[in-house]
Amino acid sequence: MTGNQGIQVLPPSAAERIAAGEVVERPGSVVKELVENSLDAGARRITVELVGAGRRLIRVTDDGEGIAANELPLAFQRFATSKIRAAEDLQRIHTYGFRGEALPSVAAVARVEMVSRVRDGEASGIKIEGGTQKSHGPASGPVGTTVTVENLFFNTPARRRFLKSPAREAAVIIEAIEALALAAPDVAFRLIDEGREILWYPAEPFADRARRVLGPRVAAHTLELSARAPVDLEGILGTPQAAQLRRTHQRFLVNRRPVRSPLLARALTEAYHTLIPDDRHPAAVLALRLPPQEVDANVHPRKVEVRFVDERRLFDVVTREVRRALLRVPLVHVVSGARTAGVGDVPAGPEERPADG
Repeated sequence: MTGNQGIQVLPPSAAERIAAGEVVERPGSVVKELVENSLDAGARRITVELVGAGRRLIRVTDDGEGIAANELPLAFQRFATSKIRAAEDLQRIHTYGFRGEALPSVAAVARVEMVSRVRDGEASGIKIEGGTQKSHGPASGPVGTTVTVENLFFNTPARRRFLKSPAREAAVIIEAIEALALAAPDVAFRLIDEGREILWYPAEPFADRARRVLGPRVAAHTLELSARAPVDLEGILGTPQAAQLRRTHQRFLVNRRPVRSPLLARALTEAYHTLIPDDRHPAAVLALRLPPQEVDANVHPRKVEVRFVDERRLFDVVTREVRRALLRVPLVHVVSGARTAGVGDVPAGPEERPADG
């Protein structure tokens, strides 16, 4: 099994690249991790800039609290974090990041520059290339942090070959920003691609942000959901007229964290049972708040999967509350799998078509 070379401890450079593969899968992964850091730093405005769909350049600028000059090198050390202090803290996570893996993982497979300034302090900058620090010293910049990532996967060409088309990678980045924009509606988000602004979300109430992300065609056919017991549940639900061919208009948040949850997707489907055809999917944004000890966000390094302590109870509550909200208003019903015709039907748009890639 081991050949004739014997068992050896991998050199740090190899170990870093292997570990990076768990966190940095594509440009969208980088954007997600950097924007999460900005949100954890208390940013009120976040700008993301792209060149080459993120392959050539990703720049994330925020007005958060910044990082002290003497802590910049530490920020790029694996498992260095300001968000937890002991294993017990994993049971009460309130931040997006907590594993201390994002920045070192990105820096292991790209050329990274960070410039940061804390309030009442001087700006400082650091450059990392392929996991190796190249410089660290005074810089210029406003309060907050700017992280520039260039030439992603320059030292792992095999990873570059597995990236999809620029259009598909850009779509993944947009999806990541939309998800985090839903999680933090009180923060303004701006996305610039090749010098052109393609997204602008002003700070706004959750319901307005949810409708903005769902898009105008769906937003015109929505209703609000609010329940406080036994689970704190808030959401925007598409009426049956807004049902989609794909699940692309389903977003789930748990304690302000965007997640993928088969459990919540099944609960949503169950709630709409008999209201839409079997080949359609409801459009909805659901935001749940649970005690931190009832949610495990430490399932995977990318932090998009969660486990729940009482899945059966949560499934029943979400299904019941969504169904109850839907039945409060006149709806277009489905009989024997055929939807009753109505002027409110939402035509398929570009978002329902398969993306390039």
